[in-house]
Amino acid sequence: MIRDERGLSLPELLLVIAIIALITAFLATTIYQIVNITNRGNNELAVQHDLRNAAVWLNRDVLSASLAEISGSQMVLKAPDFSDGTLFTRTITYEYSPETENLIRNYDGSSLVIARHIASNPFPPPGTIDADDTGVVTVTLRSREGNVPGEGRFGLKMRAGGSIQVVAACQITGAENLDINPSSKTVGWDITNNSGDTASIEQAIIEWPGVNGVLGLITFGSDGNSILTEERYPPSTAIVKPGWAPGDRTIDSDGIPKTLKLWFLSDAEDVYSIEITFDNGCVVSFN
Repeated sequence: MIRDERGLSLPELLLVIAIIALITAFLATTIYQIVNITNRGNNELAVQHDLRNAAVWLNRDVLSASLAEISGSQMVLKAPDFSDGTLFTRTITYEYSPETENLIRNYDGSSLVIARHIASNPFPPPGTIDADDTGVVTVTLRSREGNVPGEGRFGLKMRAGGSIQVVAACQITGAENLDINPSSKTVGWDITNNSGDTASIEQAIIEWPGVNGVLGLITFGSDGNSILTEERYPPSTAIVKPGWAPGDRTIDSDGIPKTLKLWFLSDAEDVYSIEITFDNGCVVSFN
């Protein structure tokens, strides 16, 4: 018995390869579509969660507030509270960070990220509040995760008699870190003015560790420019007119940092709180 052992011819082999290629391409396309649909679904869920979660928190807090102050990417809510039998004011701050695209709620020393994919500042700019709608805070949330956009515009009603104020954002900022020099017993803090106008220090509230001893001097800019020469004792002091020395307390609007330096009689430890108020209403703080 003679067997036919010829195998596949070249045309037959090419046909098999073509069929395998078609099947592979079909499977690859199907897998890609499944992964793409899954990713898009996850992105849609993330966007919906951002909008829904932010709306819930904002609506609850604004509804209880009697005053909303909006400045740039920050909204500060003042809400009266009778929970312990006495009247006091709760302060709740919402802050948008364009670097991280997070919308953050700050209250009672704790921070909570309520939305993570916010693409732009959600708070209204100056000049956009209607005189008839002073009790309504309008927040526009634009969220984007991957290629999935989402948007929600919320008119949040404040408590009866509530009012909203939108002011120009303060363009005077303080550095995120202090320059602490134990050998010279000094603490420096760089302040930058981008407001377009010269500003002058009106008030300073400073807290420092008791081991630092007396705060004997404050300079602003060059070390020879003394703006406080009267000794102040720990743990804190508030400096207002006429307590300032004759030195120059102004800062130009050239965007060049100017150093506020605290000079102590003893050690320079690492726990401080500084709040500086300028004559244009700007307040910068380090805590």
